[in-house]
Amino acid sequence: MFRTMLIAVIASVAVMLAAGVAQARTTLVEVDAPGAAGAVELERLGLDVVHIGADAVEVQVHTAHDERRLRASGYDSRVLIADMDGHNRRARETEERREARGLASGLPTGRVSYRTLDEINAELRQLAVTHPRRVKLFQLPHRSLLGKRIWASRSATTSTPTPASPRS
Repeated sequence: MFRTMLIAVIASVAVMLAAGVAQARTTLVEVDAPGAAGAVELERLGLDVVHIGADAVEVQVHTAHDERRLRASGYDSRVLIADMDGHNRRARETEERREARGLASGLPTGRVSYRTLDEINAELRQLAVTHPRRVKLFQLPHRSLLGKRIWASRSATTSTPTPASPRS
């Protein structure tokens, strides 16, 4: 009897978790929060701030818990993109089709979309790993508006670069 109940409970929990995962969708929302101060307040609430404007902040809402926190913040907001995952997937597919037809941008990378700070930092780390004698990383003295570390690199044309620093 106990074993049957335990299996039933585990199955019920698994169904609930699967339903929650299936319904989870990231939404881009514009919030009427004043600039950096508003962004800091929304970050403090645990929301994922992705853009800071003068009069509004954009956040990505990932869960129902995020939605409740945003409503409780008291700020007015409106949905900009209801399904960010689908939007990003379609954007990547469009980018790949353009590249396949030779229609990439005029940038050296051929990219047609902006890089995120995380992507830039990852590319800098990869450069330093690939060319350790020519590329040195250093952290900038200030963080981003959202408190993230910002990395920079110093490149040398010889295999013996001078010590990396923002001033050298």
